Amino acid sequence: MKTQIICLCVLGVIALVSCAQHVPFSKLQEITPEQITLVESQMPCVLQTPGASCSKIGLRAKDVLPEFLKTKKCSTCTPEEKEKIDQIFTILHTTELKKYLIPLQNLYGNNQTYDHNSN
Repeated sequence: MKTQIICLCVLGVIALVSCAQHVPFSKLQEITPEQITLVESQMPCVLQTPGASCSKIGLRAKDVLPEFLKTKKCSTCTPEEKEKIDQIFTILHTTELKKYLIPLQNLYGNNQTYDHNSN
């Protein structure tokens, strides 16, 4: 019985690790509170919250998210923008901002159209 419980625990840990978001070691860096605040400040625009204003960053995110969420690539992005997108998704996957992942997928990742001119 004790052996079975240990095996189940080990299997559970393996399942959690295999399902976790993979971030290459070369991309790992400390996430600062300022980065989290910046990403979170763009969410009302990106999620098209009524009355939210959009900066250039938010508008650009709205343009590239559909392709990125489907392919994990951005054909119209500069190398610098690709790096920033990777950083943003690392922040979204590894902080309390995880709550935005499903709304982003629902809005941009399911072949749904959205209004580029809103906000």
